[in-house]
Amino acid sequence: MALNSPARWFARYANKKVRQLVALHSGTSANGVDAAVIRVSGSGESARAELVHHLTYDYPESIQAKLFEVFDPKTATISKISQAHFLLGELFSEAAKAVVAAAGLSMAEIDAVASS
Repeated sequence: MALNSPARWFARYANKKVRQLVALHSGTSANGVDAAVIRVSGSGESARAELVHHLTYDYPESIQAKLFEVFDPKTATISKISQAHFLLGELFSEAAKAVVAAAGLSMAEIDAVASS
């Protein structure tokens, strides 16, 4: 098994007593990314989660305008949708780094990032 294989990562993750996660969400209001650092201990029914830090990473108005263009079937194109997809990925990355820094942590201390 390779040193950095997914199986090794999952085994280490599953065996940790405490895991630190970043959760990211952007809703249809397109106002920004809600970002949180969450500390999870235990597993299954005994799992417990603690909110470490939360922030909203606001979208600039120019970004909001681009997102609203892809919401409208009259203005959405495959090109605009693709560009928005990549742009959101970059914004989610920035939001993750911002909330981790605000929590006084480094990305190396984060075990996983989830987004919706």
